[in-house]
Amino acid sequence: DDQMKGILYRMSQWLLKEDKSGYTSNCFIRLEESLEAARLCAAANYNNQLRSTDSRELDYVAMRARQTVVLRGIYENIKSISYLPRQAEQVAGLLKTIEQEYHKDNTVEGLLVRLEELFQEMKQEELPVSREEFEAMKATGELT
Repeated sequence: DDQMKGILYRMSQWLLKEDKSGYTSNCFIRLEESLEAARLCAAANYNNQLRSTDSRELDYVAMRARQTVVLRGIYENIKSISYLPRQAEQVAGLLKTIEQEYHKDNTVEGLLVRLEELFQEMKQEELPVSREEFEAMKATGELT
């Protein structure tokens, strides 16, 4: 979980930089190794149960693995942005909030409300006027 929080924090920082040449995916390699070790441990715990078939640990690791795929996709989008749209600060702020509120018991209901509010705010803003601005907004998902 700490590694995922670190990835979210880095995303919130790198999103605001035009030069992303130093933004690497090394953190995903470490995270995937940690997830595999956690999966093996959870599987061993599951297989060592005599009567219970509690798969919560396995389910939790699988959920984090799916989230890693999503985070990698966000990383790729951030890397592809060469022109910072004016909404970059809003999106970076949302990523920072997600990082700060990230823990295993968070139901994310408040974050979903904040995301919807952000979408509504962006719908009220003017459309892009240049190709660069359009491409940047498309990459961040603002044009949907």
